[in-house]
Amino acid sequence: MTSKKQKHDHGQRWAIASALIDGARTLEQIGDHFRILARRFGMFYTPVALKEARMGAFLKPNLHAMQKAGWVVYHEADHTWELTEKGRREAEKMLAELKKAGSKFRSMMQPQAVSQITFLAHLILSLIKFPAAMLSGSVALLNDALDTAMDALSSVIVYLGIRSGKEHIAGFMLLAFMVATGGYALWESVTRFIEGSVMQPDGLAFVAVAVSAALSAILWVYQRYTGVAAGSMPVVAQSVDSRNHLLVAGGVGVSFLASWLGLPVLDLIVGLIIALMILKGAWDLLVDMIKQQKEGKVDLSGYGFQFFEKHRQRHMIRWFLSEIDRGRIRTRDQLYQEAVVSVDFEQIPQLQAFGLADSSAAKKTAAQTVEQLFGDGYLREDPQDGQMLSLTDKGEKELRHAQQRLRRWHGT
Repeated sequence: MTSKKQKHDHGQRWAIASALIDGARTLEQIGDHFRILARRFGMFYTPVALKEARMGAFLKPNLHAMQKAGWVVYHEADHTWELTEKGRREAEKMLAELKKAGSKFRSMMQPQAVSQITFLAHLILSLIKFPAAMLSGSVALLNDALDTAMDALSSVIVYLGIRSGKEHIAGFMLLAFMVATGGYALWESVTRFIEGSVMQPDGLAFVAVAVSAALSAILWVYQRYTGVAAGSMPVVAQSVDSRNHLLVAGGVGVSFLASWLGLPVLDLIVGLIIALMILKGAWDLLVDMIKQQKEGKVDLSGYGFQFFEKHRQRHMIRWFLSEIDRGRIRTRDQLYQEAVVSVDFEQIPQLQAFGLADSSAAKKTAAQTVEQLFGDGYLREDPQDGQMLSLTDKGEKELRHAQQRLRRWHGT
């Protein structure tokens, strides 16, 4: 009969079993496994990462349940947990499933697959919008349907360009679509303001624009992540195009708001800002495309998710400060060593199986963060105390601020 505890197992016991697949480990070593796993996704400064009691409260009940189920055995002599044959079979089963999922994930992250999925998404959306526009008589919805159909066409161009090895031609054609979108948005804003026309709120059109905005946001994240990871300029250009359509959808929403408030100037200002942002994005892409043509390669990291990278680095800084404050890291050399070990994702079986174990970029970021700790004045070394590390006033202030936010977040 299944116990109540087993009913609440959402895969955590498989995850613990995978942490033991390379041999017996202590409770602390199993905890380190999960801490490194969490860091792969930017979670450095969290209660689970900092408090052994929280990690123990998660691990101990599950390990005891696994022991009763015959998955693990406990060795009193060295206080380690080890998988049984049954537990090893379960762990290998989970890792095999992760490997299959990782293979599918990597296939979806290929530039050709991105263009195919983008085409399918826009085709389905346009097939929904065109009948809705005809039935409602909404001009705004009809324009949005035409715009979506153009996106589907641009996806075909990008796909053919990637498949034929002529990505630069596809990129320039997509850039032309982008300039046309920005120019049309600019013309519409100025024309509506001069003529004094204000868009009339239409429920069906508003829903269609909202759906389009949601889809554009999803495609923007998907295309940008894949484009930067694969180094594909056309896919990056598609992501910029999706972001532009998200901006246009937001502009239409502001137009509805302006019509309700009777503020046509608001519609003009937002429309001009959006049009200029689209044209600026097109110009930046043009510069990078020309540079790629001349140099053969261009750094696309600037198109990544800078907010997430900064957020992760800030959490890494706070974690280092916390470890130094607790006396766990005492010297600069130890700090560098801990920085590398803390993001050694190759030792995590789940990440290896899924294909996310590459830690080269993370190790580079960790080394840069260590330099930033000293360069920005968060740490100092005491020559009279064997170059021991300590927090400066700025470091202590940053750590106190982080601790206060953490306590407020968890209501403690």
